[in-house]
Amino acid sequence: LFFAFEQTRFELVSKSLARMSQPEGALYESNPTAIKIRNGRITPELREAMQKYKELAGHYAIIECDFTYDVRIIIETVEAYIKQYGVKPVVFVDYLQLVKSTNRKLIAAKDIVDDVIQKLKQLQKQNELLMFVVSSLNRQNYLTTIDFEAFKESGAIEYTADVIIGLQLAVMGNPIFENSRTSLIKKREIVKAAKRESPRRIELCVLKNRYGISNMTFYFNYYSKWDLFTPATVKDMIEANEDLLSSVKGDDDIDG
Repeated sequence: LFFAFEQTRFELVSKSLARMSQPEGALYESNPTAIKIRNGRITPELREAMQKYKELAGHYAIIECDFTYDVRIIIETVEAYIKQYGVKPVVFVDYLQLVKSTNRKLIAAKDIVDDVIQKLKQLQKQNELLMFVVSSLNRQNYLTTIDFEAFKESGAIEYTADVIIGLQLAVMGNPIFENSRTSLIKKREIVKAAKRESPRRIELCVLKNRYGISNMTFYFNYYSKWDLFTPATVKDMIEANEDLLSSVKGDDDIDG
């Protein structure tokens, strides 16, 4: 069950079709992108992807949620599904900060998010569910390496979640972002350049793992046109980041 607060079902399905149009282990620039699919372009590759999607579509449901939905709707929907089908679904919530609390007395954003995540955790524990909750990041953390403090409006995430995974541009792991002598201007230029890359170099950081190893890092190439992630090696990332940093000019001696 995918509770989508930010994107429509049409947007999510078009992204899946674009991703599925690419054969495993290969990448074809001519294959349909999500934008072209939404514009109605039909190709043989898209028809093949649609057939693959039909074979899988019966196993999941995308629930479009508007900004009036509160956490009670998620709880009631999941529990009704379990009761009706006798199956415990994998639950995705995208994303945490858009889910309203049932406690209308709460005003502060942090209190609302904490209340929502605690209720989601209760739902997960009572039904022994596998649940993924997406969180946005604090704006002040856009130019720093990802850590617990980066998760927006909530300290409860650190204590409530069994596993915490962060995604960031791979270049953010470079010491230049921890160097106080590096100007904010140069940091912004590096991030802008990293976002323009195709593929974008992505680092996945396991910050917490209650029942396993934490502080693990994995690397991916992200092709935004097809919403496609492919594995990358540490060597690939180091070389790509060196090329990126050398291409960005700036004065490191400016105090940010």
